[in-house]
Amino acid sequence: MAVVHGTNNDFKVPSLDLRFADRKNFIDTISGEDLITFTRNSIGTYVDSNGVIQSAASGVARFDHDPVTGESLGLLIEEARTNLLPYSDDFSTWSTNNLSVTANSTSAPDGNLTADKLVESATSGYHTIVKYGISFTASTSYTLSVLAKASERSRIGFGGSGAMDAQLGSAQGVVFDLTGNGSVVVGGSGAAITKISNNWYKCSYTWSQLNTGSYYVAFGPVITNTTNYTGDGASGIYIWGAQLETGSFPTSYIPTPATFTSRASTATYYDANGVIQTAGVNVARDNAYLPDENGVFKPAGLLLEGAVTNFLYPSTPNYTGGFGSWSNGLAPTVPNAGIAPDGTNTAVRVDWSTVSGAERLYYDTGTPTTVGITEVHSFFVKPVGTGVVFNVYFWGVNWSWLNGSTNTKGFSFDFDSETFSATSGANYGEVITKLPNGWYRISIPAINNGTGVFDTYVAIQRNVQVGDWYIWGVQRENGSLPTSYIPTTGSTATRAADVSTSSTVTRAADVASITGSNFSSWYNHDQGTFTLKTSALKSTAGTGSILLGGISGAGYGENEIFNNVNNEVWFINYLNSPFRKITHNVSAGDNRIAVAYDNQTAESITVNGTVSTTSQSFTANANVITGISLMRRNPQDLVSNGHISRFTYYPTRLSNALLQKLTK
Repeated sequence: MAVVHGTNNDFKVPSLDLRFADRKNFIDTISGEDLITFTRNSIGTYVDSNGVIQSAASGVARFDHDPVTGESLGLLIEEARTNLLPYSDDFSTWSTNNLSVTANSTSAPDGNLTADKLVESATSGYHTIVKYGISFTASTSYTLSVLAKASERSRIGFGGSGAMDAQLGSAQGVVFDLTGNGSVVVGGSGAAITKISNNWYKCSYTWSQLNTGSYYVAFGPVITNTTNYTGDGASGIYIWGAQLETGSFPTSYIPTPATFTSRASTATYYDANGVIQTAGVNVARDNAYLPDENGVFKPAGLLLEGAVTNFLYPSTPNYTGGFGSWSNGLAPTVPNAGIAPDGTNTAVRVDWSTVSGAERLYYDTGTPTTVGITEVHSFFVKPVGTGVVFNVYFWGVNWSWLNGSTNTKGFSFDFDSETFSATSGANYGEVITKLPNGWYRISIPAINNGTGVFDTYVAIQRNVQVGDWYIWGVQRENGSLPTSYIPTTGSTATRAADVSTSSTVTRAADVASITGSNFSSWYNHDQGTFTLKTSALKSTAGTGSILLGGISGAGYGENEIFNNVNNEVWFINYLNSPFRKITHNVSAGDNRIAVAYDNQTAESITVNGTVSTTSQSFTANANVITGISLMRRNPQDLVSNGHISRFTYYPTRLSNALLQKLTK
């Protein structure tokens, strides 16, 4: 396209118009051509119009959105950053203090069921997860961030060594409130919180490192202003996407995923349809799905679990005359009577219609592996028809419970209302998981203090008129939450631990430029006007960064727009010597900027409708530019981090009055 120079462009038609926010592409609306060369030698994350974090492949530009409103923000440009925290979304691999980690507990900000829950123990102390052995360098700025969501607790705390930072190492640490729009409770100017979609918040803290050495960072639920308190054994918060990066502000999330290495046994998982599948020995469960709170199966990515034993056998009580862990108290069972959660015809129907009274199917728990250990008992069950209730009783004086109660307890699950109840009290730590085809997995944790056969046992029992149901895949394992199903037949069975690795990950820099004929087709060396709508005002460079940088091969280009660290934007005109610089104050957030130049009259710069024409003279080595870079100077970096919504160029110097109109 030929450039219209001089007064013939008085009707103010731009020669370039890139509408990144509106079009979400690189097509110039004037020429209809894609003029931009873009590179990024890694994946990068961004927020889509639904507020969900997505991943863009290497070399694919990111058109970002406001995570709450869905507003299109335009092209996202960021410098290279490294996430220094391995296993950034698998906190079951981190060290713990007075809490447990429930992996894959709720939907994460990326829409997958990969967010973990930090559940405080019923003890006094700091309730935290910890990542040890991180190398820090003195006098370097670091930013720690995590995405968090309230559950029973509504505050999260950050901690670390006092040798790193006085605030992180204090008794309170840094505290954020996860309600409303979010707020910093303790932390000062280095702390920030941003609300994103589905009541998630991005919490971050920036500090200048005091000492060089190997230190730790920690996260945990908070009561009032401290992670040091007496927990209740059930309450907690959700977290996902931990990140530690060098720099004075947080950037987009950089996942540090796990890589599967081995597993010395088979293991089960749910597929996309909620059907239980089996992965072979040393085969990764990297396409696992898990049900959310509504029973909708969502991707869970790579499923990793520790070694666990199912102490109950056979796991499906196809009773034909006392064997294994089971005994039958007149409960009429029909083996292979229905389709089980793994798609096979192996579900057992318990048919109460032919008997009356307290018939039961039960298993002895005997002496636990460790007296006083918490076990979780889980049952796959399905009603036959309506009006059905599933009853399970823990008999004996040797039981105690997470809510502090003791002795025999009975529990019921009403399939019609999907409600769980106990003979007394509440908050037993039960988990009800809704599955396809009418199945549920019901799990109940209990502390087993038993020492003798039949002193302690669990009975799946009928009460009067509760209806029939199917049962399958019963599991008794150590811990307070059920893991993936472990089938057993004639003896106990152990699922071996998944072995994996994870390391730091670097997101490469976004580089967008216009060169060659794609540049010369619209640019006028003698006079012109740039307009930008941008929020690109963050830079790691100590001196500032470039919003538009001329490409000249060496030294300075003839024109560039520079973002100073002192909340100023500069326009530098190198057309004549001595060169001229004009400045204007800017604020955080979105800014509309216009700059105009020619080789005869004074330059001007306008920000959000306010014009500045006072310039300073200086000398420098400048060259005629052959291209332009968005938000960086080539071959130097000086990258601005943020968004460009729109970039327009007019091949003539527009009047100051018009610049004011264009930027209001």
